[in-house]
Formats: sequence, C-alpha cells, structure tokens
Amino acid sequence: MSAADAVPNGACEPGHDVVPSGAPQSDDVILSGVREPGHDVILSGARSAESKDPVRSQPETSRPDGRTESFDSAPYGRFAQDDNSQAFNPANLRIGQGYDVHAFAEGRKLILGGVDIPHTRGLLGHSDADVLAHAVADALLGGIRGGDIGKLFPDTDPAYLNADSLKLLAAVADKVRAEGYAILDVDSVIAAQAPKLSPYRDEMRANLAAAMGVPAENVGVKATTTEHLGFEGREEGISATAVCLLVRRSSS
Repeated sequence: MSAADAVPNGACEPGHDVVPSGAPQSDDVILSGVREPGHDVILSGARSAESKDPVRSQPETSRPDGRTESFDSAPYGRFAQDDNSQAFNPANLRIGQGYDVHAFAEGRKLILGGVDIPHTRGLLGHSDADVLAHAVADALLGGIRGGDIGKLFPDTDPAYLNADSLKLLAAVADKVRAEGYAILDVDSVIAAQAPKLSPYRDEMRANLAAAMGVPAENVGVKATTTEHLGFEGREEGISATAVCLLVRRSSS
C-alpha cells in the first residue's frame, strides 16, 4: 500500500496529506515533529531522498528548458534548479524589520523610494532623506544582525552628504549577499498625511527592486495616512516601516 492510499479523505489541510504513523512512506518525506497524535504530516508531492527531488510544499514549476524549479537559496530568492538544490530548511530563514522617520523642511526635495515627488516641502536629512529606502535598508541589516544604516553610513561623514539613498540601499544589499544571504521578499508602509503617494507606488517598487537586485514582484510598497493623528497627521514629517525575508544561501 502506498502512502497516498493511506490518506484519510478530508483529513488534511490544503497542501498537506495526513497519514497514520508507520504507514509506508516509499514516495513521501515525513516532516518530523509536525504531527497530530497517531499521524505523520507530509508535504504533498514531496519525494524521498533517493528521487533526488527536493522537498517542496508546492507542485514543481516547469521551466522553458524542461527543468523544474525548487525552493532553495538561489541568488535573489529565485528558485534553484534540481541538480543543485537541497531540501529546504526553515532554520535558514531570517526576518528583518526597519523603521525610519524624517521631518519636513523647506527648500528640500521630497524623495521617496527614489522618486522625486512634487510637494511644497521635502524631508530633512544628511543624505537625500529617502525615508522609505532607509527603512528598507534597516530591515535588510536587521535580517543579518548588521546594525543600522546610521552605523554603516554615519551622518557625520561628509561623503554621504546629499547621498542617493538608492545607492546606499544597493550597498546594503551587497552586504547581505556577502554575509551569505539572499533577499526573498520585502514589504513596506509609508505613513504620510500628504502628499498622495499611490500614483508613485509602482515606480517606487521598481526603484527599490533594482537597487536590491530582486524582481519588482518581490517588493511591496503601501502608503497610508494617519487620519490626522501624530506627527505624520500634523504634516510634520513622514515615517516608513519595512520588513524583509532572507534565506541563507547554500554553500555547495
């Protein structure tokens, strides 16, 4: 009897099969330690080590060249090819969170996500004060436990006066890769009462993605007001928050 024959109808969550403990597992890989009493939980479509197919929680994705793609630690969070991949280990994942805030100032450009946004005032800072790029950079640094951008690019250093924050973000992304990690995904939120930012969101995503060397589909940017609450609501400044997901790349 195969493992598939042992699956009780309706006794599994989407993407998982539940089989009685001790049932033959000729073609499936048990997720050790993740089970209900008397049952082992397996990943649907997972294969044994002998098959040389990596464990995956989703069906294989076909490539134009006939290969399949599997979740592993390929550069920039893309999928690795079968012949170089290893079983996915969640312990290789890291998350990072970043937050930044800048006050409005007269005579400054408003740069967010590398986009020059028309407004009566810009943000005050040693660099171009791109609060969104700074939050994303801090999230990446948090993921590798690398401190923050203030440590990496101090505002006392004249070399960073009016610096392009996308270039700083690119340097941080390079540091992430140098530490052995790939960037899987980034999401962010800008809090600003004004100006309206939604028309510039896709351009911000594209700019951030290019700086980090990842596809734009792996970068999220949202904007919200604070309903006139707080310093953002009083239009004293803008804040941004970002989170990222990193994975340690295989050394093989």
